[in-house]
Amino acid sequence: VELHTLGGGVAAAARGGAVELREVGGSMRSVWPTYLAGADALVYVLDAANPAGAAAGATALWRVLTEEAAQQLPVLLVLNKQDLPCVMPRAQLEAMLRLDDLRAALGARLTTLDSASATAAVD
Repeated sequence: VELHTLGGGVAAAARGGAVELREVGGSMRSVWPTYLAGADALVYVLDAANPAGAAAGATALWRVLTEEAAQQLPVLLVLNKQDLPCVMPRAQLEAMLRLDDLRAALGARLTTLDSASATAAVD
């Protein structure tokens, strides 16, 4: 079963300071710029095990990065579900994202992170 983020949510965490995370799902792309205005960083999660979704997500990432409010934000690009057997080959994923172009455009503002699907409980 695959769950897509349909709406948004807010989570708060504190460790030496307050952090507020806002989840604004893909179905809410039209309002993403509204949330960028007050952001200190952009965390963008891409499903690396869903080629069609990753292609749409790559296009949406490039689109959101053209927003004026995103021009100076640090960007954490999370390539999610790297542990699944159906994960896209790394070269294909990087080409789809135009990762070399992203690195050239964002420089030190871009950090990438491979993550797992976390479908099992952690002891």
